[in-house]
Amino acid sequence: MTNAHVAGTRLGRTVQVEVESQGNERIQASIIMAAYSDRTLADWAILKTVQPYQKVPPVKMSKDRPTGR
Repeated sequence: MTNAHVAGTRLGRTVQVEVESQGNERIQASIIMAAYSDRTLADWAILKTVQPYQKVPPVKMSKDRPTGR
């Protein structure tokens, strides 16, 4: 998952992702879901790696809105 203003919102678009936890290794991924609006908190893109990639452990996601500044 990343920000849509970074990856874009066009479904199927292929982007290059730097995996910081793996020494900035670069992998290909495609956008499978996205939303962006400058009037709401919608600024996300879900990416799916093109080649199999299992080096990064999954992170649990929250349904709660962010709080604070």
